[in-house]
Amino acid sequence: MSDTTKVPVQYQPSSKNVHHGRTAAAWTGAAVAFVGFAVICVGVVLSSAVIVIVALAVLVLSLVAVLILRAVGLGAD
Repeated sequence: MSDTTKVPVQYQPSSKNVHHGRTAAAWTGAAVAFVGFAVICVGVVLSSAVIVIVALAVLVLSLVAVLILRAVGLGAD
């Protein structure tokens, strides 16, 4: 028979701090992007190029907001 003793697994913490998106920058970017995608959906359903363009501007705004929030220290390292 084979040996069935269990060897304890040792936890080795990583040197990198993982946030999994739990930062103000990530939440703000996700919320603004969600609004942008919702407005795009409305624009497509209504066949309105103006609404779609405004929604694309909102998506760009979400990216800018994330970059600004990360720059002031509210994002992940």
